[in-house]
This record gives sequence, structure tokens and C-alpha cells, in this order.
Amino acid sequence: MLKKLLFVILVMTGLSVSAQNQNWIATGIDGNSYNIDSIVNTGKTVLVDVSANWCSPCWDFHITGIMEKLYHEFGPEGTNDLFIIFVDGDPASTMANLSGVGQQAMGNWIQTTPYPIIGPYGQGAAVQSNYVMNGYPSLFIHCPGSTNGVRVPMGTTFEGFLQQWKTQCPAPFDNGSIDATLFDTGDREFCDGEHPVTRLYNQGSTPMTSATVEVSANGTVLQSKNWTGNLAQDTYEDVTFENVNLIEGINYEFNVTTGSEIYTVGNIQEATLTLAPEAPDFNLTLDLQLTGTYSRTSWKLLDANEDTVASSPPGVYLNNNFYTYTWNLNPNSCYTFVINTDAGGGICCEFGNGYYNIRSTTDSLNSFLFGGAFYGYEESRSFHTPLNAGLEEANSISNIQVFPNPTTGKITLKSIDSPILNFMVYNLLGEEIPAEITNNELDLSAQPSGIYFLKLNTAKSTIVKKVNLSK
Repeated sequence: MLKKLLFVILVMTGLSVSAQNQNWIATGIDGNSYNIDSIVNTGKTVLVDVSANWCSPCWDFHITGIMEKLYHEFGPEGTNDLFIIFVDGDPASTMANLSGVGQQAMGNWIQTTPYPIIGPYGQGAAVQSNYVMNGYPSLFIHCPGSTNGVRVPMGTTFEGFLQQWKTQCPAPFDNGSIDATLFDTGDREFCDGEHPVTRLYNQGSTPMTSATVEVSANGTVLQSKNWTGNLAQDTYEDVTFENVNLIEGINYEFNVTTGSEIYTVGNIQEATLTLAPEAPDFNLTLDLQLTGTYSRTSWKLLDANEDTVASSPPGVYLNNNFYTYTWNLNPNSCYTFVINTDAGGGICCEFGNGYYNIRSTTDSLNSFLFGGAFYGYEESRSFHTPLNAGLEEANSISNIQVFPNPTTGKITLKSIDSPILNFMVYNLLGEEIPAEITNNELDLSAQPSGIYFLKLNTAKSTIVKKVNLSK
């Protein structure tokens, strides 16, 4: 399911033209020289993020991931229309500060920044001197062919930034009238029974009415769809592959073709998703310890249809108070918990040590599902409720051996400390394969060669084993 990141305006609330003649050259921490004039003259838009390694609002904006997503979709690994540069404008900036070392350093900027960084040895301060700023952070956009940067607001959605890009740079793309692109949906957790989803985006200048979109794994096409619709430029639509059930650990590849486009960069998208954790019960409790951020925090619980089934009460939370909420949820269902703080920083640690925990309501279980504290503006976590409540899992994982693997057909299953209660076998499509265990032996000889997954349930745990059938 789609989770959208929401942001607040940090420093600037409108657009204003910055200083002119920003024809700067600086050396990044990678040793490369970056010339703003040369980059914009290649036809790329340049986005310059001027921040400081010690700036809390800068870090809060940074960890939202909006810049990383822009770079992923439109940078060298995407459509290659956008060039992003992070600038640490502090004149005293060092490599250690950017690595998160130092009393005032907010975090490891280098580890979390996939695009070029300019900062140490006065390079960042020299770049900053070219811009008119009201404070950190400040974001400037340079349109293709122009070194004149325009300041844009930091507080925007990813979709909102695309609209700003189109407004500030009337012709940011020159890739033809028909140009299909695939976006990453950003959903990294899924529940049993969910299907792969990719986002079809129209980067062309004319409406897109048809395309072929397919999903593959390990070089095998799992499903191909003939999409039809009417997508205007800079709009998108999610495409779901209903015939495929998601499996954890599989690298899915999505591909789109139109048959008539020339510029095919960005037509492929990859995703490896994580199985959402299973809750210890379907009666759950949310513990919420707030700090001085009080009214800035809100939360909601969504079901599989993205309908809100529980949420924070209207009004203002009290400073530093502790709250508890109990949810009576449906068994065998998928839910997503979303918590956000409109000023960033999560609920820890600038104004105190706040946190949230989700656990079983039943005292005998008192099992912890997940929790958090420092999440920037928003955190979204999915989970699946069990079919039956009241079965406490042991802390240790059952030791189950599956051999031989790879196999030509017959597999021996051996459980060291807990008997196997039941099992299921799935193929790459997520379809359940009929199978039986006789004398601790599973026979897959009737199945074609390929990758299969055994889901084994014991009294202590549920585990999944990957099996390579090669006949």
C-alpha cells in the first residue's frame, strides 16, 4: 500500500529569486570538481541543498528521504534529468563532522547521502556565499542552461516538488512526446497475500493511453499487463499485479514499454520487500510517551484498504504526558501504523526522551511488536495480526534443517527442538503447491525446476526456507 510522506515548511514559505551570477566551482569530498555552469549546460536541473552538519531542522528534513527519492527517480540511476548537491555551509566543517563525529554533529551525513557532498576545507562556505539565504536549511533550484538559482520551500511533498519543478523550469525534460517511467512505490513492508505494485509515471509531453508493464523475478516474467488509461504529463497511476503474491527476499524487477518511445531511461524499477512482522495478538496496546513536542504529534492506524480504524484524538496533547490506547483488531489482517510530528525530529530527543511502543494487550503475553522515537517527520510500519491469539512464541527460533538443498526432488526435514505442526509450499508466483510430508520427507519431484519456499510452523515459531529444485 502507498504511504505518502508529509512535510512542514521549515524556513521559507514562498519562492524568491536568489543572488545572480552563481557560476561557482567547488571540490566535493569525493575529490571531484563540480562546476554549476557545466552541469546546467548539459540539460540537467540542479538542486542545491545548503545545510549545516549541526543544524537540527536540516537533519530532520534530510532523514525524510525526499531528496534521496528525487535522486533515485530522476538522478543517474533514474531518468538522469536531475543533479543534486548537498552543501555543508559551515566554514569549520570537517570530514569528521559530516561522519557524525563531534558534539554538535547531528548524524552521519555521508552514509545517508547518495549524491555529491561539498563541505570541508571551506569549499561549502564558498558555495554558500553565492546564495542569498535567511538561514539553514535553504534549497535552490537551477533550471537547465541557467546558473541563476531560485529558492524553493523545504516543506513539500514529493509530488508537490514535481509541480514546483515544472513551474520553475517550464521545460525541464526534453525526452519526447511519449516517455513512460516507473517510480518506486516506497512500500518496503508487506503482509501475506499482498501483490507487487509499481507506479507508472508519464514524463512525456502528450497524454499516455497505453503501455505494457511486467514484473519479473530471477529472469522469469511472472505477469505482464496491457495497461490502458489516460495519464497527463507529470501524473502517475499504480499498477498492481494481482496474479503474483509477494515473497520476502525476492528481487522483483518491473519494466514498462510503449512501443513508440525513444528515451527509455527510467523504464526499469527494482524492489526487494520485507515481510511485515506478525503481531503477538489481535488485541494490541499503543503506549505513547510524549515530550515538549506535545501538540505536534499525531498518529493513525490504517487497515488493508487504507481506511482509518483508530487515530489520535482531536485537540492538543499535553506536554510530557503518557498515553495508552487499546485496539481490538480483526484476526489474520494487515494494518499500518503511521505516526508523524509536524516539526520533525520525532518524539526524541531534542525536547525529552519520548517514544511509542506497540505490544500485546494481554498481560500473560505482554509481547512487544515494535516501537520508535526518532523518525524525523513521519514513520510508517505495517504488521499482520495472527489467525489465533494466545500462543506465545519462544525467544529462540526453532532449529529446522532442510536437506539436500539444492535438490533433485526429495527433501528431508529435521526439527531439532520442536516438531513441525504444519507446512505450506509456494512457488515464485506466491501460489501454494500441493505437497505432503511422509516420514519427514517432502517430495517435489512432480514440480518443474525453480525456486520454492517452505513455510514451516512449529509450536515455537514460523520460519521460511528457500529451496532450489534442479532436476
